[in-house]
Amino acid sequence: MDRTKTVAGTNKGIQKGTVDIGTENVKLRIYLDKSMVESYLNGLKSITTRTYSTREDAKGLQLWADANTSSIVVKSLKVWKMNSAYVQTPASGVTLSPANLQVTVGGNKSLTATVAPSNATNKNVIWTSSNPSVATVVNGVVTGKGAGTTTITATTRDGAKTAASAITVVAPASSGNITNGGFEAGNLSGWIVESGAAFTDAAVSNQSVFWDTQPFNQKGAYHLWGHQNGDAATGVLKSQNFTLGGNGQISFLVGGGSDIDKLYVAFIRAADGKELFRSTGPGTYWNWQTSKGETESYTRRYWDATAYIGTSMYIKVVDDRTDAWGHINLDDFLVPVQGGTADTQAPTAPANLQAPSKTSNSVTLSWGASSDNVGVTGYVIFRNGTQVGTSTTTGYTDTGLTANTAYAYTVKASDAAGNLSAASSSLPVTTNASSTTGITNHDFESGNLTGWTVVSGNEFSAADVATDVYWGWGGPFNQSGSYHLWGFKDGGDAQVGVLKSETFTLGGNGAIDFLIGGGNDSNNLYVALVRASDGAELMKATGNNNEAYSRITWNAASYVGTSCYIKIVDHATGGFGHINVDDVNVPAME
Repeated sequence: MDRTKTVAGTNKGIQKGTVDIGTENVKLRIYLDKSMVESYLNGLKSITTRTYSTREDAKGLQLWADANTSSIVVKSLKVWKMNSAYVQTPASGVTLSPANLQVTVGGNKSLTATVAPSNATNKNVIWTSSNPSVATVVNGVVTGKGAGTTTITATTRDGAKTAASAITVVAPASSGNITNGGFEAGNLSGWIVESGAAFTDAAVSNQSVFWDTQPFNQKGAYHLWGHQNGDAATGVLKSQNFTLGGNGQISFLVGGGSDIDKLYVAFIRAADGKELFRSTGPGTYWNWQTSKGETESYTRRYWDATAYIGTSMYIKVVDDRTDAWGHINLDDFLVPVQGGTADTQAPTAPANLQAPSKTSNSVTLSWGASSDNVGVTGYVIFRNGTQVGTSTTTGYTDTGLTANTAYAYTVKASDAAGNLSAASSSLPVTTNASSTTGITNHDFESGNLTGWTVVSGNEFSAADVATDVYWGWGGPFNQSGSYHLWGFKDGGDAQVGVLKSETFTLGGNGAIDFLIGGGNDSNNLYVALVRASDGAELMKATGNNNEAYSRITWNAASYVGTSCYIKIVDHATGGFGHINVDDVNVPAME
């Protein structure tokens, strides 16, 4: 039913349908009650609908029968006055806020129109600008087009009420861009690596294609290609702090993975760290015409940050994803920065970098304090060119290193604006060598159990430390040196017990090896590497039902730096219910 064109006396269908009744008599009742139409077929409700009048002089609903009167008879007809669907409440006025507004060329700000009364039937307004070459307006959003003045007017829909706001459009203040926003320096100068290894100078690339033929479409020669350091690397990169200027319009190029939670660029207010905008990579392409997937190539993103002009901000880049496409690519940041307001002076480089102490797995550094026009806030420490930590003092200890390995250290100073100094002079440091026989009497060459402790049972005693080369029914053992621990020597298979080494801190590369012989039973006969703090068995090995020795090697690199001990267990009492051990080599820290 066309509600806008209803005319008295003109038929308008509301609902219709057909019923296959055959030769049966059908009773159809239709009830009209103001705007409600209900029909019943043989006593069952079949249609319910409403129709509303848009005319003040509407009389009601009319029922008619459009059929052969010999077959359909209208029994009765009742008509009531209709309810009008719309009770008009005209607008009594309109106001605009603010009454005066200043906008920069290219920027935009919003006006708010309020129509009274609050229950006015139509609260929409028509927006107009007296000079569109100065400013335009769409739904209350005013965009500066050129310097000058104009008047923005809001008119109620009935044209009866108006309100106006005086608009002044000014040229944006002189501004520059953030330092190295296009990475054309060929490195990350002007940017700060807050954490991780995803963002390094090595990730700044001048490669123009990926997958041999597909273009990145970067701006200029260099761009930040996150995949240079692999998908597994994570990290956080930030720009120096800046005061937003110009028209507040920010844009940049982004490529790589699409993950708004773990791979993104953010616009951060420096005062409280509040994130104001966030964008991620493009994520998909339409297969160079045939399929869909991720893409390395760049897409430009735009942020309208007009509301934050004059505010101290910074750009933050986050890569917290480690699976496929766990990287982000960036280029050509265009950020209007107010001239003369940002601190762009970097601190002096740290001097006199030294390593007053070192071990096989750590290096302690110290240096002279830097100076700055505003103030030094901290230092960034680099090992072999990669950031490994930060410090608010003039010292730092780098841990988790490999024994007898050469490293090169540099340090940079930073200030509150995010400026980084030049690097200190490089300091070469070689960690101390680490012993590969880190436990006492590791090969039982003392001829007894010195350095070992009997935890329980009577299986292990000094009498089991033997020089035998052959066992009674065969041989040789192939032990290392003269002595070895032959579990069968004193007491045979019937005895049980547990023996443990002294506690040590695992060092070096974490490689442990030893000789083992005797019974095969991983539950009751074994040698184990045990964590001292909780007694957890980290690794273990058993014999192979042979008295002769075979060498076992463990890669325990993941436990370097952990306090551990070696445990030898014999809980077996049947045939081959004993274990033989010799030459337990453990790299222990100093």
